[in-house]
Amino acid sequence: MILRNGVWIDLEPVRERVLHIIEQYTDKEIKSGEDISLIDDLEFDSVQLMEVLTELEKEFEISFEESEVILDMVDHLEELICYISDK
Repeated sequence: MILRNGVWIDLEPVRERVLHIIEQYTDKEIKSGEDISLIDDLEFDSVQLMEVLTELEKEFEISFEESEVILDMVDHLEELICYISDK
């Protein structure tokens, strides 16, 4: 849970959905609660990253802006989860 604007938000439902999508693209084990990097820890290439981001856009009905912010997010899973929960 995180505190946003004085309100506690449960990120677990978003985290579970995000991990379910990511797990489809890797054979590596992802431990719940770990802040992992899709690039460094899971060794995703650019094609896998685009596929995962596309799946996340469909699942959460959001659109990722094309910028370096996305690169920061894929380097930290928790930032990606927070970004999605804010949309």
